[in-house]
Amino acid sequence: MSKIVVSDPLGEQMQAADNVTEICNERGTIIGFFQPVWLNQEFQKQMAGRCPYTKEELESFRKEGGGTPLGDLFARLERENPA
Repeated sequence: MSKIVVSDPLGEQMQAADNVTEICNERGTIIGFFQPVWLNQEFQKQMAGRCPYTKEELESFRKEGGGTPLGDLFARLERENPA
């Protein structure tokens, strides 16, 4: 992950953000999005306890592999939904 240090005036604006916020340059071009830390923490609190799998099971799933390669999925979608 990259890190950008912002000046106090901008940092204050970002801390006041109450949701995911577009970050634009002076011409109005979107250069990225900012998500306040508290928003992610709140989401994690809401989701806590909702996963039916243990941490060990999730780790096992990650190591298991398998599935369909992304390229194959895109090819199937293109066949099923021609432009």
